[in-house]
Amino acid sequence: FTHYSSHLKRGREGMDDASILPNYEGVAVHDHWEPYNSYENCSHAFCNAHHLRELTRAYEQDGACWAREMKELLMEIKGEVDQAKDSGKQAMESDRVESYHQRYQNILTEALKTYPPVCRPLSACNAQAGNGTGRSEGEIRDKPKRGKKKQRKDKNLLDRLIKYEIETLRFMEDFKVPLDNSLAERDIRMVKVKQKISGCFRSEEGAKYFCRIRGFISTIKTGLPELTAKFCEREQLHMLRIFLVAT
Repeated sequence: FTHYSSHLKRGREGMDDASILPNYEGVAVHDHWEPYNSYENCSHAFCNAHHLRELTRAYEQDGACWAREMKELLMEIKGEVDQAKDSGKQAMESDRVESYHQRYQNILTEALKTYPPVCRPLSACNAQAGNGTGRSEGEIRDKPKRGKKKQRKDKNLLDRLIKYEIETLRFMEDFKVPLDNSLAERDIRMVKVKQKISGCFRSEEGAKYFCRIRGFISTIKTGLPELTAKFCEREQLHMLRIFLVAT
């Protein structure tokens, strides 16, 4: 099913008001927007459609060869998962899962070696000696800048793939988890069209009516047959695809 909600805040406050994620205990499929990860009562899986786009960019624009290898690996895993589903299997063999995890880790380990260690940049302060600080000009100039040094986009992607290996490959170990959350992306398009045309809603009540109507339409178009079957079998919905838009 599809549920839309409207709130003045786009972050944790808005999602709490929707009253779904705070009580959800299944698997939430989403991108790397940090507020999603703050919900610890459910498991998480990251959208690999986003990963594939970022990997393509990293290879084509940043020249990161490891990104092409990782993209090919993810597509290979997807192919084997699809084949296993078509043959009626409920899970992939454990030795295949371990093999893919090892290849995943090997690619990222080798990729990490291609990046120099991060060092804080030195301050460009040109203060002169005798300015009342009691320190020489060289001491002031060589003082490290505060804060974290900005990294390249491909390095940020590498760090995320290392940190979130389980969430990235969850679709391989749990066949109920999709590769991506593209369905949610498609569901949100009409809401974005509404925002671009109208710019805003005239009232908060009107925004809520719009969300409810769009939720009914989207559920009927994409989720009603599957949802009805699950309710008839008295099964609990296992999957949640997330996409939140501020209105």
